[in-house]
Amino acid sequence: MPQHSTIPAGLLASFCCAFAWGADPALINFAPPDSGVVIGINLDQIKASDLGQTMVSKLDNADLKKFVASVGFDPLHDLHEILIAAPARNQKSRGLFLLRGAFDPARFVGAAVKQPGMTASNYKGWVIMTTNGQRSGPMSLVCLNSSLVMGGDPESVRAAISRNGAGPGPNPDLAAKAAEMSVGYDIWLVSRVSPADFTGDAPPAKFGGGVQMELLRSVRQASCGIKFGTNFLITADLTTRTPEDAQGIASMLRLFIGLAASNQRTAKQAAAILEKLSLKSDGNSVKLSFSMPQAELAQAVQSSFESMMAQMKRGSTPTGVARPNPAGVVRPKPQPTGVTIYSSPRDMGIVTLPPQTQ
Repeated sequence: MPQHSTIPAGLLASFCCAFAWGADPALINFAPPDSGVVIGINLDQIKASDLGQTMVSKLDNADLKKFVASVGFDPLHDLHEILIAAPARNQKSRGLFLLRGAFDPARFVGAAVKQPGMTASNYKGWVIMTTNGQRSGPMSLVCLNSSLVMGGDPESVRAAISRNGAGPGPNPDLAAKAAEMSVGYDIWLVSRVSPADFTGDAPPAKFGGGVQMELLRSVRQASCGIKFGTNFLITADLTTRTPEDAQGIASMLRLFIGLAASNQRTAKQAAAILEKLSLKSDGNSVKLSFSMPQAELAQAVQSSFESMMAQMKRGSTPTGVARPNPAGVVRPKPQPTGVTIYSSPRDMGIVTLPPQTQ
């Protein structure tokens, strides 16, 4: 199997400098020049939180242990940070991702090339592993050293290697905002393109109709951050074309959040959650914030997990098999009750949508 030759000094120095300090400008500037969206995830900070530890305990199962034994890499403990950079308008490129962690390069490459449909090739001295991409297109991986793996579509990976840690980076405003968000949040997203750019050729009906699609097109830039700590915090800031667009986006978000909060929850529970939400438009900006004590959220996650597991354990009746029904028992036909959406009283109050008539 080909092995990489002398490591290009510029490439290695740029990556090592970047990851020595987390998601600093050196790392962010390595994103491709056509990046429209940058996402960062600091797994170490998430795993240090109570909620993160709860999530890790649920995922650490026999299937994961089997995977770890085969590749010598434990994503729950050996993976520390993720950076994703994606273009919006270039349909040929799916962007680039960087994984910082603890890797055994030889074992990593050896395990990867054994996977069905995976091939290895040499590009400028680097071993690049590429999937055949029968379903979603080919994807390449390269293990740069014992702490860094880079991946993405083959063109983006080769271009990153060719830049050798230098050359043009992403839009300066995008890079500056990403650097700012990476300091205050454990998970963050920065975008300088409209969400509608990611819908491709999908019909507007798939996203709620023409009105909703036009509202998505009105978004010019956005940032979102999640912080794990004593209080679990989510913030979002969207900039639209006009104040009217901002008001429309805020109304649409209230509707979606209200529906999500009321799903499988009592009215009291939904109202309690939405009371912690602040959502308002200010000029052509929409600002959202949600804060909840981490212990309370961890309890909600635990409850949701137990409910999901209970439903899976109960299972559903096999297709074509009727559920038992004692003789003479007539089950009443369920009556439509409509949909009630609970929002913060200071924002929207309570809205009930009537049931559909037959």
